[in-house]
Amino acid sequence: MSDLKHLVYSLTQSMNTMHISLTERIDTLEKNMSKDLAQLIEQKVKHEVSQAKKEINGKLSSFKDQVNVLEGKVNSMEQSYASVVKQPSVNDEKKLNIVIKGLPHGKNEENNPQCTLNKVNSLIRDGLKLSNIKFLKAERKVSRDSKSGLIIAKVQSLEDKKSIMKAKSKLVYDGFLNW
Repeated sequence: MSDLKHLVYSLTQSMNTMHISLTERIDTLEKNMSKDLAQLIEQKVKHEVSQAKKEINGKLSSFKDQVNVLEGKVNSMEQSYASVVKQPSVNDEKKLNIVIKGLPHGKNEENNPQCTLNKVNSLIRDGLKLSNIKFLKAERKVSRDSKSGLIIAKVQSLEDKKSIMKAKSKLVYDGFLNW
């Protein structure tokens, strides 16, 4: 019976050793599996983050391109608007004109438009007492009959034209001059 005891004891020892060995192996596998799983998850997350970054960068690049195109269109519109605003229309140019009728025609005016301009400036300065207003240009139109032709004179601003139109009643009408 002692042999049997010894055999059972030895079997128990062997079972205990196997149990310890198996437990250690399971622990090692669990640790390795945890590490492998963590690495696998980390790789997958890195891959997904990389894909997301690529997608976001692509969309961001597309968005930047669209913004650049829109900026170009806005700049183009601003330039075209600025050119429209800077260029006065024909109607705006005509608004600055004043027609003067009945101002006697001088012989030296025929070949010298500056003389006509000086005559108009002196009329405004001396006749209307508006010394701060200067005309940009004055052109005498040829009359079909013996009367003096009318003069089309251009002022610098609409304010100047308003001042002249308010003060024109101060001119003494002598049968020749009217506005």
